[in-house]
Amino acid sequence: MTRNRVALALAFALGCGQSDRDEEAADTAESVVEERVPAGEAPAIRRHRDVIPEYRLRIDPSTHTVDGRIELDVASPDTIHLLFRAEWGGYPGLESRLRRLEAFGGGDLSVVRDAGYLGTGHHLVPVQQPERVTIAFTMVLDPPDGSLLYHRASQLDADGGHLIAGDVLPRVWLGPPQGGDVRAMLWFTGMPRAWRVTTVERREGTGYDVADVLTAVFVIGRLHTERLDLGPRSLTTAVYGRWPVDEERVVDAANRIAGNLHRIAGDGWASG
Repeated sequence: MTRNRVALALAFALGCGQSDRDEEAADTAESVVEERVPAGEAPAIRRHRDVIPEYRLRIDPSTHTVDGRIELDVASPDTIHLLFRAEWGGYPGLESRLRRLEAFGGGDLSVVRDAGYLGTGHHLVPVQQPERVTIAFTMVLDPPDGSLLYHRASQLDADGGHLIAGDVLPRVWLGPPQGGDVRAMLWFTGMPRAWRVTTVERREGTGYDVADVLTAVFVIGRLHTERLDLGPRSLTTAVYGRWPVDEERVVDAANRIAGNLHRIAGDGWASG
């Protein structure tokens, strides 16, 4: 897919028929579930209190850039573990998108790159005293030219983007990584005035309460959305970008696919 000809994303979401979520509901047609940290492969670890990091993403469509900030409170000396996705579903080289990574609290903190036992993308931030820590990073989400794997990784261009949280947001732990969901709070800033965000993650004030960083998906841009009722649920189709056909044909195709799945599997296909 060439960026100067066609930029597109099609997002599907199954809401619960609640009208106040119509504009926020979306998910990608591709699964973005990744294997958790295998419990049997991790070294013996001590349990930590739950940490819910706060992510703030500043979007710059003109440069395909996301500037991220992560903030969390560290109550005692510890090591912050960051795990960025390095490869996913055949899409290689995701680690090359990370152009900057730094940390600071009361002063600058060291970031030890690729030093964790999970290999590439596993970075460590030693914290020597209780303090609020900020981690700053920059990622360039330049869509590849002609890639058939376009939909498998986050992309951002002048018309919009689809952000797969698993490869934009690093998973964060105090102490060695543990299995299970990694919850987070997320805010977007700097988007063009006409852009909107659609997702199935729960709104919390001006941000989003992300249930698990690995499975969250956000579609942003000048969105064309339409709703389709499917039994007890609703489907919102969100489209952005330049298409070689009329957008109504894209929406109709999405609705037909969803309708066929619903007829074949009933309501069960939504959770599978």
